[in-house]
Amino acid sequence: MSASSNNAIVEKYQAKIKSAQDNGQMSRLNSLYTHIGSELLLQKEFDKGMQYYQKGIDIAKELGDRSMQAHSTGSKGLALIEIGRVEDAFACFVEVMEIAEEIEDQALICDAMGNMGYALIETGDSSMAINKLIAARNIASGLQDSRREMVQLGNLGNAYLLIADVENALKSFEEALELAKQLGDRRSEAGYLNNLGLIYARYDEHERTIEAFEKARDLNRALGDIDGERNALRYLVRAYGDTEQMDLCLSNTQRALELAIKSGDYLTQKSYEDALILLFVSLDRHQEAIEMGLEALRSAQMQNDKEHQLNLYMNLGNTYYDLDELDLALENYDEAQQLSVRLQKRTQEMRLLGRLASVYADLGNLDQSCKYSELAIEQAEKLDDRRIAGEQFCILAINYHDEGDYQRAEEMCRKALEHLEILGDKGLITKASKLLEDIQKASQ
Repeated sequence: MSASSNNAIVEKYQAKIKSAQDNGQMSRLNSLYTHIGSELLLQKEFDKGMQYYQKGIDIAKELGDRSMQAHSTGSKGLALIEIGRVEDAFACFVEVMEIAEEIEDQALICDAMGNMGYALIETGDSSMAINKLIAARNIASGLQDSRREMVQLGNLGNAYLLIADVENALKSFEEALELAKQLGDRRSEAGYLNNLGLIYARYDEHERTIEAFEKARDLNRALGDIDGERNALRYLVRAYGDTEQMDLCLSNTQRALELAIKSGDYLTQKSYEDALILLFVSLDRHQEAIEMGLEALRSAQMQNDKEHQLNLYMNLGNTYYDLDELDLALENYDEAQQLSVRLQKRTQEMRLLGRLASVYADLGNLDQSCKYSELAIEQAEKLDDRRIAGEQFCILAINYHDEGDYQRAEEMCRKALEHLEILGDKGLITKASKLLEDIQKASQ
């Protein structure tokens, strides 16, 4: 971040700072410095940000306001955790605890204890973290402070996960979720549903995963939290697919794609585009697969994403081939093959040469089919891909059979069998053996 941008953040608050100073509103000034520190941290101006947190603390010290000092120091500690300075953060929370005990403020003691537990989670000291968080939760419960209790329960859930204590993690998140509902805190409710959903997903409890993430999705959508909704959709799409609820998988993937585009997240966008193409094909909705493929291709061209263009041309070729629209299949395979050469994607080039051979054979253009089969075999032998070599020798055998050249057809078929027997694919060996028998019968 540039110095001018840095200054812009400070200047944005300058009038409010001057007004607070002129009117002796030191509490207001303390708050403003904390806000500036927070904004500077968001812009990765860590040192400058910490200076402003310290300014807030210094004001509290000048006033002799121990409660203000504790709150400001706690804010600084949480900020230090966010930038990875956990040991410095823990020192801040210890200082807060000392002040809280001095002024006998149980709510502050609860916060300090909980924040120490939170910091210990970050260090991986889960046992000590759990002890601190249980103590904080008990203080909050004694104060009948549901919000504080909810926060400590959520942190406890995370600490239990560190030691793989799933039962207690689930219990903590479920209790935190119930408190969030009682408080009407829908954002926290969505967060705890997310925590629960992640645990259910880890253990393949699909029904409970779906229930948790459907609720999280709907809450985040109502809150306008795009990131939260996207996260829930990611797990829902996977769970619907695993449980073969393909219509729901489709509709949620479409929504996920919409949000990825809205967020300008091209990497995620293209993964959902690919998923939708496969979903449409699996549902025999080939025309929609083509429309999705063409739309994705336009996006890839705008991004100058050549590799994705290659994959999309291949997918379009496959879809057109399945629909027996051979001219369009040929057109897309050809585009893909040219891209594979330019990008030096040898494996994809080999496969595309084989597909071109198949399409030309279906079109009755045996000369072109043989040409592409031979090119595919040449690449396959370089890459030691016996499956492709075997398949392409079979195509050559069929082509020569159709031309009445049974001697060459038999020669190609035997070469196919050589590769397939080394590969050990019994299914392909059986097919090639049957082809050889047919060729030998035809030659008699």
